[in-house]
Amino acid sequence: MIQQDINYYKNFDSIAKEVLALLAQTIEVKTFFLSILNPIQSFMIKSFNRNAKLICEGDILPYIMVYCNLVVENGLEPLVIQNLREHELTSGHPA
Repeated sequence: MIQQDINYYKNFDSIAKEVLALLAQTIEVKTFFLSILNPIQSFMIKSFNRNAKLICEGDILPYIMVYCNLVVENGLEPLVIQNLREHELTSGHPA
């Protein structure tokens, strides 16, 4: 069972890195996070950063400090933000 878990996570890491590389080519994505989010905090399960370490595995951040809350509050529609500094939802965001 432990070996299966290790293989699952190795495969997940490979897949996530490949997805990040594809996203970087198509829409210039530089980070990919997998987290558990609740109305109080966000717990980072995995973090993939192409250039700089922004958030690491195991980090716990207040709900208001993560962009994921914007996605959750947006409902079922995709949320695409071209420029974080200029967009009305993120220009004053604490992150």
